[in-house]
Amino acid sequence: MIQASPGLGPKCEKNSARNICKSTVSEVVLLARAEIHFHEVYAQLAAHSFARAERFDSVVEEALQQLATYPRSGPESFEKYRRLLLVEFPFAIYYIIEGERIFIHALLDTRQSPESIRRQLGC
Repeated sequence: MIQASPGLGPKCEKNSARNICKSTVSEVVLLARAEIHFHEVYAQLAAHSFARAERFDSVVEEALQQLATYPRSGPESFEKYRRLLLVEFPFAIYYIIEGERIFIHALLDTRQSPESIRRQLGC
């Protein structure tokens, strides 16, 4: 779980380079299902290359930090879910913003059909 920096509220500042609203959330919560997905992917990558698995871990951490700073950087995707694509890997983080918290519901392979992703998200 990532904690936002203390003292930063939900104010909104425009980032001129990306034109995305910057607003720090108080907490990013990785739900159990998403954590399981992460560990499954990490284990699969580590079986072939520990360095690749460690890079995956870093990319996920960077994405979570991005969400803590730019909660709406992932577009709306399926019903109530937003989706943030990972760089270097064919995976996406599916999340919901509730108040000052972001709940990470899933980390899914984007090479599957939209119907399969909807099923896994419970849509």
